[in-house]
Order: sequence, then structure tokens, then C-alpha cells
Amino acid sequence: MKTKFNFTNLAAIIGSCLISSMSWAQDDSDRSQTILEPLTIFGNQEELFTQTGSGYLIEQDLLQTHGYADINQALKQVPGVYLRTEDGYGLFPNISLRGVDPGRMSKLTYMEDGILAAPASYSSPSAYYTPTMGRMSALEILKGSSQIQHGPHTTGGVINYISTPIPNSKSNYIRFSYGTDNETKLHLWTGDRVDTGAGEFGYLVETYYRENDGFKTVDSTEAFNGSNSDTGLQNKDSMIKLSWSPDTENRQYFEFKTGYTDKDANETYLGLSSSDFAANPNRRYAASRDDNIDTQHFRNYLRYSVDVNSQATFSAAAYYNAFNRNWFKLKEIKDIDSDGDGVIDSTPTVKLYQALAGIDDNKPLEVLQGTRAGQYEYRNNNRDYIAKGLQATLDWSIDAGQATHELRIGTRFHQDHVRRFQEDIQYFQNADGSIESTVSDGPGSGGNRLQESEATAIFVEDTIRLGQLSIVPGLRFEHIDYNYTSYQSNGDNIPSDSASRGIDVFAPGIGVNYQSNENTSLFAGAYRGFSVPGPRSAARPGRELDEETSLSIESGIRYDNRKGVFAEFIVFNTDFDDLITIDNIATGSSNPQNIGEARSRGIEMILGWDPTANANANFKAPISFSATYTDAEFKSNSTDSDAESIFSGAVIGNAFPYIPEFQYNLAGDLEFEAFRLSANLNYTDSVYGSGSNTELEENPAGAPDARFGLINSLFIADVSATFYINEQAEAFINVTNVFDEQKLVGRLTAGPRPNAPRQASVGMAFRF
Repeated sequence: MKTKFNFTNLAAIIGSCLISSMSWAQDDSDRSQTILEPLTIFGNQEELFTQTGSGYLIEQDLLQTHGYADINQALKQVPGVYLRTEDGYGLFPNISLRGVDPGRMSKLTYMEDGILAAPASYSSPSAYYTPTMGRMSALEILKGSSQIQHGPHTTGGVINYISTPIPNSKSNYIRFSYGTDNETKLHLWTGDRVDTGAGEFGYLVETYYRENDGFKTVDSTEAFNGSNSDTGLQNKDSMIKLSWSPDTENRQYFEFKTGYTDKDANETYLGLSSSDFAANPNRRYAASRDDNIDTQHFRNYLRYSVDVNSQATFSAAAYYNAFNRNWFKLKEIKDIDSDGDGVIDSTPTVKLYQALAGIDDNKPLEVLQGTRAGQYEYRNNNRDYIAKGLQATLDWSIDAGQATHELRIGTRFHQDHVRRFQEDIQYFQNADGSIESTVSDGPGSGGNRLQESEATAIFVEDTIRLGQLSIVPGLRFEHIDYNYTSYQSNGDNIPSDSASRGIDVFAPGIGVNYQSNENTSLFAGAYRGFSVPGPRSAARPGRELDEETSLSIESGIRYDNRKGVFAEFIVFNTDFDDLITIDNIATGSSNPQNIGEARSRGIEMILGWDPTANANANFKAPISFSATYTDAEFKSNSTDSDAESIFSGAVIGNAFPYIPEFQYNLAGDLEFEAFRLSANLNYTDSVYGSGSNTELEENPAGAPDARFGLINSLFIADVSATFYINEQAEAFINVTNVFDEQKLVGRLTAGPRPNAPRQASVGMAFRF
């Protein structure tokens, strides 16, 4: 871990922010914040009501009420979203929309402020990254109709993280909390817009800090006292936004954003054996004590928007993002002391998930526990990513008799790459758990290659309005050029293999919305989606993968009487062809493959009611209930020939792994003038950890494998209380997982993993 936050400076930081700010409260209009339209998918709740597809907006109030810094916690109220917990803190999200493979969000397009956020969306879609949830002001989730405007992974949908916007007037914000496992979170920003003779200038300066000690404990051994047992994280994130609106006849707007994130976490791939999990799910084996991931992300954009005339608006953005990560992690067991005499024998390599499943009479497991001599391998997974591009959109409103056309034309020129330069290091462990020596296999020994992608995307979408009826046809096209080069493993960067390939992908679609009155809208849509493979998967001669495609059909009804009652009911069906599996999530030897066909169909529902909306009550009591039913199954036998892949062994009719049949969420508030109590109750059904749908910890070949088996259902309750001191200040208490329910909620990356236990925090927030 890096140097901890200096608590002695906290009072000085908060004091200086208070002194530099205005000392009186602003009214709500002064606090309002401008969001530039191209940053968002649908902008606000009113626009969402007229969408032709399923869309959800999670606003800042929800995120701050429960103090959510984990994207999984923030999304659990949204129907049609499926979440696989891995680390308990949301460091490595695994999110599915409408039943796609949830691994590493690789089948989603996710953005920050309308800009691709993944380190390399084309060259490495399953990279370990998510924007910092704790500093976001909102989240947008769009399924179905997202296939037209957003790519390159649209078989699922799109998630747009919306960062803190520049405020309309002088505003400052401070939020601090402290809680379980020394969890510390600090969020500060200040901003303003100022009129000058040259136009309006705006600025925002923001910083976010989070750290904790982790909720897991690394085993002590005879020769290891647990001194390196910190399993926590540290996340530092800063951002600056600058804007200028020149005083011209036609509105123009420039915005520049730059930000830097430095994240450090002592996290591991390694899970637990089932018996050890049952005894203590928060245990970590001694062999994982050096596991650590360190990342840095530098992100930038320059955005321009202009009203060409009263009917047309043009916007463009140039962006450049650089990301580096090094996950130094336990990879596999090379040799063990097979007869217990303290001498390491030459034995077959054992994967971590094989050891956890009890292979070879638990001898490899004892190596992980630090009670048997053995040799195991760590890997420096060192990778550099660059993503850069230029995107532009023209919005043009055309009157055509009784119809109006709202035409949107967009294009994006994008380049990204990932450079792997990884190193394997051998650990030699004694029978008492001490490390006798470590030996490096040399730079480049764990992977040495470059993957590059260059993509040109074009879309056209026309919203045709005929009175209360809207018809929205559209088409997306992408041309992608892939290149990859493998280098010799001696670190000399001498090419040993290379290949190139170009692919073209199309995504047509059409949606309709009929607003029968101001309270009710009916909508439906049919869309083709795609998810593209990475360069190596697409270009290797004789092993080229095709893009994954889907046909998504949905229809639904929305109702909002603007008097405290809201309802939405949606049915959907998505057929997937040429499913792509990814290779780095399971720590196995399997390579990406097109494995066949699948179908996901279901029902999404939201009901919201505020019984006090039409009463003369001195309090508010809104409640909401959301539910998802999903039938996700394979429609062909899996062609995955590698028994170690979690998609091997799937046959027609088998359930898709990690996609629950039922999910429910109940949320409610009780709010008075000076006090607010909030609760969120969430239930997720049990699922299978593999396409073979086995409850046993073994793969289709009968070999022990802890990634296979059943995943428990889970019920989680979160409660928060907020005390409004005055218009500027509030104090709060947040408790997540109130009943301390810990279950086996995931078997990836290598073996059983728990959700986070009960966590509580207290804090204060100031806005002035």
C-alpha cells in the first residue's frame, strides 16, 4: 500500500475550504448545475419518459443518501442489470445488461461524460477498470435502443458515468466519512461561472480520496506473522474542468476536462476452498500476501458545441486517455513437496482453482495455506493502454408538413492499444510458510505483445414525430482495423508473430413511442447489437473470431401521474449469435472462442409511490419496488472444447452462468424537515457458476475446479439516516449489509468469494 492519508491535515483542509467559501446558503436555483447535452444519453427524467427503449437515470440524491462508492451498490435498484461481486468494494465490476456475459463489463459500452471510459474499448475490452464511482453526480443506463448511437459493445447496452458538472454560481462541496475497517472517504469540490467582457468562464476543481484496510485477513503461518496482511485499498482521484461561452450571436460552448486517478489495492485472484469459506469467508491464504494492483489513469477531453442556427446544433470532442496497471498476483503452483519431507519435488503445474477444489489430496492447497513446501508463480501483469479519438455529432430539426424530423448524425475516429510487458517470478516456500527465495524469469517472460485497433464509427438516427407518435429508425456502422504483434519472451522486443485484420459491423434498429396522454407512453423497439473481439482474437490466422451479434426486441409501458405514482413494465427478448468468451477472467488456459447461441428473455418492472404527495403532510414517504424475471439459456451446445472454460459443457436449455432468474429491490424513505431515514432491500436469486450447470466443483472432464458449482442467493439490507443541521450542513450514518449476510456470491476469478460484510460509517457534508 502507498502512504496513508494524513489525518492531521484534515481539519486544515476543511477549514481552508470553509474560509474560502461564502458563508451563507444558496437557494436551489443558485445551486443548479449545467450539464452539456452531448455529455448525456437522455439528459433528464422528462426526456427519459419519451425514450423508445429501456433507460434509467440514477441521480445524485440516491448515490449520496447511502454513500455508495461501489458501482454494484448503485445499480442494484435498476431492473435488467445483473451484478457479479468479486472484491466487495466494486474495484472490478462484472456487470451484465439483459443477460450478456458479465465478465469485466466486456460486453457493455461504458463512458464517462459521453466519452469511452474503458482503457482500450477495442483492443482490450475486459480491462480491470471502472471510473471512480464516489465522485460521480449521476449514472445513465440504456438498453435496447443504445445499439444505434453507442458502440463498440452493444449486445448488452450502455452505462454513462456523469461526473460533477461546473455549477452555475459560486458553490463548494465537502463530504467526509469514516467507518468500518478504517474506511475513510473525502470528497471536495469548488466551482463557479463568471461573466466577463469576453463571455462566461467557468471552472470546477475536485478531489476524491478513499482508503480502507480491507475486510479480509491474511493467514499467519509458523514463519509468517501476518505483518503484510493489509487487504485494503487507496484511491486518489482529482479533476479540473474549465469552460468558456463566448459572447457571440450563436451560442458556443467550450469545455476542457483533465483528471488523474491513482488506485492501489491489495487484492487477489485467489479465493478459498469451500470448507474454509464456510468456516471464515473473510480469510485469505498466506501465499496471496504479496498480491497488489496499482493503476494510474490520465484522462482528458476538449469539447465544443455551437448552435449553427435555430434548427441545428453541432458538437465535437477530442479526447486522450492513458492508463497503466500492474497487478502483481499469485498465478499458479509449479511444484510441491509431495511426500512431506520439506523438499520440493518436480510435479505437474496446478491451477489455483484446482488446488481450492482439493486436487492431489489437498497438498497444493496446503502450499497456498503456507503449511507445505512448494514453488508457486507470481506474475507482474504490467500493461500500458492508450485511447484517443475525435467524435462529432450534428443534431438537425426539420419541419416536413405534419411531421418533424429530429435527425442526429454522428461519427467517431478512435485509436487504442494495449502493450503487455509482463514478468513471471518464482517463489520458493519452506514448510513453515517462509519464503526461501524468489527468482525472476526475466522481463517479458509472462507475456510480451502489442494489440492495436483503429475504428471509424458512423451512425444516423431520425426521430420522426407525428403528433403523439414518435418513430425512430437508425443505423450504426463501424469499420475496425486490428493489429497485434507478439515479441520474444526474453524482453528484447524482437517480433515473433504478427497479424492484421479488418472487420465491418452493422447495427440497424427502429423504435417507436406513443404518448397517449401526458401520463402514459407506450414504446417498442427492435435492434441489432454487436460486441467485437480484440485484435489477437480477431486476427490470428486460422483462429479468427467473428463479432458477437444480437437481436434485441422489447416493448413496454410507462406511467407517471406527476402526483406521486410511477410505473414501468417491460418485456424483452434478446437472441445472441457467435457468443464470445474471454480468456483472462478465469485464470485458465482457455482462449477466446465463438461458442454458439443463447437467448435472454424476461420482464422488468418498477413501481413507485409517494402516499404523501397529495396530502398536507409535513413529511414525505416515497417507496419504490423493482423486479426482474430473466430466462437466459443456451440455444446451442457450446463449441468450447477446453474443459477449463466455464462455458464448456453447456448444452441446449442450460441456464447462462451468473444471470439470476429473479431479482427484487425495495427502497423507501421517511423524510422530515430535519431528518431522513432511508432503507434499501435487495434480493438476488442463486445462479450457476458455469454453463454446464453443475453443483459440483468439477469441470465437464471431471477434474476438480472451484470455479464450477452453485452461487448462493443473497439478501442485503442497507439503512441510512441523515440529519439536516441547516441548509448548508448535514450529518449522516450509513450502514450497508445491516444483517451481516455473507454468502458465496462468486467463483471467479479463482474460487469461492464473499460479498462484503456489514459496514458502517458516519460523516458530514457541507454545501455552500
